[in-house]
Amino acid sequence: MNEKGIYSSLLFQVKIIHGKGLRIKNVHPSDGGVYVCEASNLMGKIATSAQLRVSERPVITVRPKAHLQQPIGKAINLECMVTGTPKPVVYWAREGDDAAEFVMPGMRRNNMYVTSDGALKIETPSVENSGHYACAAVNEVGSAMARSHLVVFDPADFEKENSSPIENHVKTYEKESDTFERDEARLALLERTIADVDVVPLGTSSVRVTWRLLGADFDHDDDESSSSLTIPAAVRYIDGYRVHYRRRSTDTYEDFEVVTVPRERGNEFKVMGLETYVEYEVFVQPFSKEVILGQPSPIRVVRTHPDLPSTAPEILTAEMLNSSAAFVAWNKLDVDEHNGDLLGYQVSRTSGSIKYETPSKSDRLHSFMALLFVRT
Repeated sequence: MNEKGIYSSLLFQVKIIHGKGLRIKNVHPSDGGVYVCEASNLMGKIATSAQLRVSERPVITVRPKAHLQQPIGKAINLECMVTGTPKPVVYWAREGDDAAEFVMPGMRRNNMYVTSDGALKIETPSVENSGHYACAAVNEVGSAMARSHLVVFDPADFEKENSSPIENHVKTYEKESDTFERDEARLALLERTIADVDVVPLGTSSVRVTWRLLGADFDHDDDESSSSLTIPAAVRYIDGYRVHYRRRSTDTYEDFEVVTVPRERGNEFKVMGLETYVEYEVFVQPFSKEVILGQPSPIRVVRTHPDLPSTAPEILTAEMLNSSAAFVAWNKLDVDEHNGDLLGYQVSRTSGSIKYETPSKSDRLHSFMALLFVRT
C-alpha cells in the first residue's frame, strides 16, 4: 500500500472527538506506540503524550498436521507457529503423559524438544513416540490449542513373509485405536471451558488460585438425559485441572511447575512454597480422563506479599567528623534480600555509646550531637 493509501486507511479508522480525544476503530497491535497531543495558540504551544499498548490473544497461524504417519528413524517436525501480544507461552504435551512430559522451547524430553518458533522435533523416533500431541499457546489475553495424531511405524514389521506385525507393534496400534468418546472429548476440549481465573496472594510465600467454568458446573453423576440439555459439551468431559505456575521473568523458556487437581476437589488450589515479593505467572488447564488436555485459561500475574529484609546492612565505617557530625557508610542490600520495595535506610542515634563492628576495625562512638550527615 502506498503512502496515500495508508493515510486514507488511517482516516477511516481514526476519529478525533472534539474536545475529548482520539478514537481508533478496530485497534490492532500495530497501532501501539506513543501518541502526542499538542495544543497551540498565538502565545505558543504545549504538548502531552500517552503510551498505547494493544494486547492480542494467541492465534496459531501455522498448525501441525492433524494426522501424520512416519517410519522409525526419520526425524519428525510438527509445526506450531503462533502470534499474539504479549508474546505467548508455547508448549507441547503428549496425551496420556504426566506433567513431566510438558515441553517448552529450549527444553528437551528424551528425544523430543521444541524450537524457538514453537515446532516440536522428534529425533530418531521409535514406535513408542506414537500418540496424540497438543500444542498450546497462552498469554494474558487468551489461549489457543491444536492437536496432532502421530503414528510411527517400523517398515520391517510389514516385510516379514507369512507373519503378522510383531506383538509390540500390534499393542501400540491397539492403544492408539480411539473410541468415539475419546474423539468427542478431544474435539470438545478444543473449546474454551474456563470462564475466569483469579489469583490472590495469601502471604509472603503462597497464593490462592480459583477458577470458574463456563456455564453451570454440574457433577458427573447428573442424569445423562437432563444434563445433555444444560451442561456445555466440553465441561462434561473435565475430570481435573492442571495448575501451572512459574516465577515471572524475561526468560520465556523458563519451565512451569505443574500441579494436578482432581475435579472432585473443587475449583480452587493453594500454591505454597513461593518466594517473597516475587511476581508469578499462573494459568489453569482442564483435562479429561487419560489426560486429554483442554484449552488453557489466560495467564494471570500475581505478586506475593512483602516481608522484612532478609538481612541487615553491614556497616563499613562509622566515625566522628567533628564534635557535631559523624560519617556512616554501609553496604547496600542485594535486590533478592529486599523482600519488597526498599524505602531507604534509617540511621538512629541514642544517648548512650554505640559499638560498630566493621570488617576492618572496631570503633566506640559516643552519643551523636546535632545532625548526622549520612552517605549511601
